Amino acid sequence: MNKKLKKYVLTAMLSALTMIATGMLPKIPVPATGGYVHLGDTVIIVSSMLFGPWVGALSAAIGSALADLIAGYAQYIIPTFIIKGLMGFVVGKLSFGNHSKLGVKQLCGLLFGGIIMVGGYYVFEVVMTSSAIVPLEAVPFNVMQYAVGTVLGLILYFALKDRINKM
Repeated sequence: MNKKLKKYVLTAMLSALTMIATGMLPKIPVPATGGYVHLGDTVIIVSSMLFGPWVGALSAAIGSALADLIAGYAQYIIPTFIIKGLMGFVVGKLSFGNHSKLGVKQLCGLLFGGIIMVGGYYVFEVVMTSSAIVPLEAVPFNVMQYAVGTVLGLILYFALKDRINKM
């Protein structure tokens, strides 16, 4: 199969997996902001670390935005596309290429990805609610979501990395 086509198909499949993990698996609502906690970050982290910044960014942006559309969170579609896309890009940019171990560069990628996600949604929710206080209630939920996604993502990454290298 053509290498470019293979990358397009991979990105589409990872977008679909992100959408399913974000919007179709059980989620925890966050009443203060109207958002929700989900497992989609797990797929984003694995995608970004295994396949790099562009596959990570596109699958994160497309899959997460589609999940918001399907789950009835239309107000989040555009910010989600931007925030999750940036998150996937940064994690992939700093984490891709060194499949042998988890080093400082990878940890920085994961940390900065989390800052982008938590900070990005906080800023959007400040604009949406016209309050800097109300969105603070969502911050611990977003941190928890990203932390769980990171731990599960790293487990899957280390389970899959050797198989992906052989492809």
